[in-house]
Amino acid sequence: NELPVVKMLQKPAVIGDSIPAEQIALALGISLEDLDVRNFAPVIVKTEVAHAMIPIQNIEILNLIKPDNKLLIQLSKQYDFEGFYCFAFTGEKNGTMVQTRFFNP
Repeated sequence: NELPVVKMLQKPAVIGDSIPAEQIALALGISLEDLDVRNFAPVIVKTEVAHAMIPIQNIEILNLIKPDNKLLIQLSKQYDFEGFYCFAFTGEKNGTMVQTRFFNP
């Protein structure tokens, strides 16, 4: 039973400014230590639309995020992007390697 493949084409990604991790953590309702900033910086990436790419330590933390929408809106206006794309690696080598949550207040 093979699953169908869905493909999406878009412009090449352009990596923009980073966003201070402290501001991101506060807006997402998590601690600074919950971000995976050792390996990745929270940055704005634009294809057609700019989004903040936010690295999270693990899936458990990813699922516990309870954002403050007012702070999310302030950050998105301040840094000129439209949504927070939070991601965490699953640790799997095959199959689903990353899980995500997207917040667009």
